[in-house]
Formats: sequence, structure tokens, C-alpha cells
Amino acid sequence: MKKIVAVVLVVLMWGASVAHGEPIVVVTEEYAPYNFTDASGAISGLSTEVVREVFKRAGLDYRIDSVPWARAYRKAQNEPNIAIYTIARSAERESLFKWVGVIADWEVYLYKLKSRTQLKATKLDDLRTFVLGGVRDDVRAAYLLGQGFAVDLVTDDVSNIKKLQLGRIDAFPTDEVALLELAKTTAIDFASMERLLKLESVSSDLSLAFSLNTPDDTVNRCRAALERMKADGTFKKIQTKWRRR
Repeated sequence: MKKIVAVVLVVLMWGASVAHGEPIVVVTEEYAPYNFTDASGAISGLSTEVVREVFKRAGLDYRIDSVPWARAYRKAQNEPNIAIYTIARSAERESLFKWVGVIADWEVYLYKLKSRTQLKATKLDDLRTFVLGGVRDDVRAAYLLGQGFAVDLVTDDVSNIKKLQLGRIDAFPTDEVALLELAKTTAIDFASMERLLKLESVSSDLSLAFSLNTPDDTVNRCRAALERMKADGTFKKIQTKWRRR
């Protein structure tokens, strides 16, 4: 009985928010250059610019909240009228969200300290005895945990790059442009790190998605807006701008 009442309350709250025209809550994390809070306090980044243009073209009112990834991920699964980015699309996540489309590409590598010359790998199994870094509820960490690796979970990659420098982890997964931004943010020498191994299974496209209780009309309007951006060259222009920084 309690479950039935809870479901009814969620539906009523969702209906009320739509009726009163409340803005869609868009959740993201600090993961530069895709999404991050800039010096002025505004949420910026490659993916953010794409998302803002999508909502503008779709004619939807919204606000963006930057929170730890685990919180953003839970919110997008459990609450209505929530959008989430930048999120990797995987088989495990397919049924958890309503997917809008790709907003960035993503090539993920395990990075290690260049000074760790003895740490080598030609395949993932070579790293069974090492400790890897990962972000809680992130697709990269989920994959490594699923493969049975020891993963030291943290709330964001700032913690990972610091732990790598201190020798508290042996490697962690990220992409090059994100690692460049992490190095700038933490005043760590980018040249002190190098690629160890590519994670083919999680190197994929990054997307914008909605919670399941979001109206299909909202999702479809955003899909159409993103498709128009790709057709008229706006999408490519944004990608090029941020990757040349």
C-alpha cells in the first residue's frame, strides 16, 4: 500500500510541475572540458554549449545544476523531468533513460605516471595486481569493477589525478582532453603522465538523456533540435572550437 501511495504522489508532483511550467532540471558534473564551472561561476564546456543550444532550439525552459556524478545519476533515474549529460550510453544503461543523442565523442585510456617505467600492459588482464582509480557510478569504473579489478572509488577525477601523483593508485581511466584540463586545474604537469592502455569497451559517444518520467514530446523536441544542429554545421563548429583550445 505504501508503494502505491508513493507512486501516486510522484505522478501528481510530476503533473503539477508540468502544469505550472517549471523549468527542466539538467544535471551534470565537473568534467572539463565537457562540463565545468568557469571562473565567473557559470556552467560551461563543450557539452554544455551543445546542450544549451539544444534547449534553446527546442524552446524549453531549463536550469543546469553541477553536482557530484553519483548524485546526478541517481536524480536522473528517480525523478521526473530531469535531463543528464555528459553520459556514456551503454547496454546496462539503455533502459534507464530516454536518450536524446550524441553530444561528444570519447576515447578512454588508462593513464599512469611516466616515471613508472616498470608498469606496462598490452592487455587489461596484465593489470590484475594493480589498483585503478574510478569515479563512483561512472561507466568507466563500472566496467573495471565488472571485470573484477580493484578500483579505488572517488567522487570526481580531480581526486584521481591527485592520487595518481601520490602513488595511491597505479592508473585511472580518462580521455586526453579531459586529462589536459585536469592537469591545468590541479597545477599538475601533464607531461608527467602517459597512456597505458586504451579501454575499447568504454570508448564511445557521450550523450544527453532524460529521466524515464519525462514526456516524450520534450525528448522528441530535443532530438529534433540536436539533429538540426548537426545538419546545419553548428554541432561541428562547437566541437572544433573546444578541441582546439
